[in-house]
Amino acid sequence: MQRCLLCFFVLLTACTQKRVLIDEKVKKHYLERLYKMDIKSSPPELFRLTDSLLNSSIKSDSVFLTKVIYYKARSLFSQQKTKEAIHFFESVNSFFEINKVYDFKVKSGLYLAMCYADLGAYTQANITGVQAKNDAIKFGDFNLISSTLESLSYLAFKNHNHEMALSYMHEAEAYYRQQKKMIKLSTTLNNLGILYRNMRNPEKAQHYQEEALQLNLENEDVLGIAKSYSNLGLLAEEQGKDKIAIDYYLKAIKINTDNDFISSSPILNIASLYFKRKNYAQATSFYTKAIDILKDKKDHNKLKEVYNVLFNISTMTTDLLKAQYYKSILESLESEIALNNAIERNMMLEKQEELLKQKLALETKQTNDKITRFSLFIVLILLLMIIFYFTQRFRTIRFIHERNTMDLELKVLRSQMNPHFIFNTLTSIQNQMLSNDPLAAAHSISQFSKLIRQNFEFTSKNEIILTEDIDALKNYLATQQMRYDQKFSYTITIDETIRSSKLLMPPMLLQPFVENAIEHGFKNIPYKGIIDVSIKKLTPYLIQFSIIDNGVGYSPKLDSSLHAIDVIKKRLRLNEAGDEDSFQIKSLGINKGTQVMFNLFTKFNENINNRR
Repeated sequence: MQRCLLCFFVLLTACTQKRVLIDEKVKKHYLERLYKMDIKSSPPELFRLTDSLLNSSIKSDSVFLTKVIYYKARSLFSQQKTKEAIHFFESVNSFFEINKVYDFKVKSGLYLAMCYADLGAYTQANITGVQAKNDAIKFGDFNLISSTLESLSYLAFKNHNHEMALSYMHEAEAYYRQQKKMIKLSTTLNNLGILYRNMRNPEKAQHYQEEALQLNLENEDVLGIAKSYSNLGLLAEEQGKDKIAIDYYLKAIKINTDNDFISSSPILNIASLYFKRKNYAQATSFYTKAIDILKDKKDHNKLKEVYNVLFNISTMTTDLLKAQYYKSILESLESEIALNNAIERNMMLEKQEELLKQKLALETKQTNDKITRFSLFIVLILLLMIIFYFTQRFRTIRFIHERNTMDLELKVLRSQMNPHFIFNTLTSIQNQMLSNDPLAAAHSISQFSKLIRQNFEFTSKNEIILTEDIDALKNYLATQQMRYDQKFSYTITIDETIRSSKLLMPPMLLQPFVENAIEHGFKNIPYKGIIDVSIKKLTPYLIQFSIIDNGVGYSPKLDSSLHAIDVIKKRLRLNEAGDEDSFQIKSLGINKGTQVMFNLFTKFNENINNRR
């Protein structure tokens, strides 16, 4: 799989039109640009440049190609796309080993180890990190050896083995002192200070942080100076020396400002300190300064934290107008994050669908080729052909089943949150804002955010409890009522004998039929629509669901393959959750509505606390 990934990129470049010959100087230039982008922590720009180079004429130089893929993996790692990064790091690591490109093999091995650590696979991370160290020793590069030691220290720290982390870091320190690498040494001393601070040893932490600061001052490393001041501030704050901490933070902020460094850390540190001292005016001032930096970096999670603190400050100072303002921003951020997640999820689904089609086409071609070749020798190898036929038949049936299952999953996911529904709802909320009704808009945003969150949570679950499904259904109905200006009303009735807080069921069974009633049943009707959802117990082992509307009625002429009932039937069959034969859908007459009924086998989780 790993080498296939590399071959895919080679093939991709081979098929690109309008090729440009890249000589050695140009390739060196591009590798230097990639390195500088990586050092400056610019993952989006790094990603765009790697993709551009992968689409140029580089098929003749596989080493250059693989180095570009390495930087692509680095950009994915920086963007916390760990699983994707692992695939690329594994492929390039194998290539570098075969072609004896030791420096990049060591680097890719180190990042692969850190990827494993981020996923919690510390044993695999340590094995990969030690292998990278051994490769560095074999290569004889002191810088690489020291880098591996620092990385092993980081891995040990993440695994809460502080003593091992210190051992590796001190070993790296010795290498840098021996080689007189002062800038690298200052970084290592800074890390030692952080390690000792986390181990509750402030004296040694202070010693190493001050030594790091002195080296940074001697080398005029302004970025290192800023980091040292910030770390010394944290150390002073933890010792209750607030005044000293503030002085350090202000020095770090001044250096950042004077040299155009984009770092929110010292600003957030001093803001947090003022907040703990209940100096809300100063805290608000610094939190506000951090917002601009976080917006530029598009760090939505940090922005949420900052706005949440500002909301709490406004609440504590009884500034209700600002509190409402920050609350609306928080809700908007949640909606934006949810919408971005929805777009990303949709793109992933499209990629999966395309890969599935490619797989089907490839397997079909391979099957046809094999049948053609073997049919030429049917007289001589009849027995072999029979074996081959049944093998291929089994593979085809299995693949068709997998394809149908995948198609069903895609169809279900898309039916749960239609893009048109999202955009139309956002338009309705916008109209509320334009009509000078911000409170209603804020309520709608909050309700819509919750609905999106529920949909995405349910897609990863095979089963949820009935109360969760009903809560999501109510949110969906309320959102639709807002969209259609209260064009319809609804009731939901649950048999009192049903333990709804413990009853398990596949998610989103009711929503498709409710959606059909709203989107089709109530279309162009001159009266107010009504939806009645009822859930009752037939036997101790069987629950009946009923959805009735007073719309235009159900038409059997509609293509049943497009109807929600087919999706629900398949879901229940695959999950062995319901009685497929119990499904009924019937018209109650023209302009009298439609009734949908189906039964569900009872299944309870007694370990779930009562949520009702």
